[in-house]
Amino acid sequence: HREIDFVEEVFAFLKKALKAVSVKMPFRGPKTFRDGKWRYVNNVEGNIKRFIGHEKIFFDGTLVFSQDYIGGLVLDK
Repeated sequence: HREIDFVEEVFAFLKKALKAVSVKMPFRGPKTFRDGKWRYVNNVEGNIKRFIGHEKIFFDGTLVFSQDYIGGLVLDK
């Protein structure tokens, strides 16, 4: 049960980080975000039309989540 609880904590923290996104950098979450022992790091390249990024979550200095993402505007012509 502890493993399931920890997974829920990871994703609860991820939601907090994603809500802290800025208007100037609207790709997933902010460049960095901290809350107690939790730390979110987001590296992104590109612009709103096309971007690629990688985000990580650390708990007490240990990497516990990592993923790549891509995105961009889709315009109907």
